Amino acid sequence: MGCGLWAVGPSKRHPSRCALPQPSAPTAREAKLPSSIIAVVIALALAACTTALDPPADPVDPIVQGLRANPLVLTRHGECRMGCRHIDRSEVEHVLAHGAIDPARTRTDGACPSYAMEGTTPDGQQARVILAGCDDETRVVTVIDLDTDWDCVCD
Repeated sequence: MGCGLWAVGPSKRHPSRCALPQPSAPTAREAKLPSSIIAVVIALALAACTTALDPPADPVDPIVQGLRANPLVLTRHGECRMGCRHIDRSEVEHVLAHGAIDPARTRTDGACPSYAMEGTTPDGQQARVILAGCDDETRVVTVIDLDTDWDCVCD
């Protein structure tokens, strides 16, 4: 009669027949595994803490914040160009929210400084939006589709 599921230890008649195997001492590799796992966990925790303390890689430019904070007003010319170039108000707002200023195209000689913001619209157009940053509003001066030269006649 062998050991059944009910047997817990060796039987008195056959001490070795039903004995559970005894664990052997861990090998050198097995002994190092837990410490290497601990080292990896500590390294990941330190990296997470360091990343959390670092400032954002690309803080929002104060000029862009100002343009975004003011109400968006379409000029007559800007609205005409938007129509010709198949760019609607929501796409202009998207470029304003997600685009970047091209400093080489900034002009400060008018009543309101103008900034060229470039970005990709949700439908994939590469657009440049010229915005005039006035004290109480952000004016859309014109819009340009950087990939397509649309025929357009605006007064």
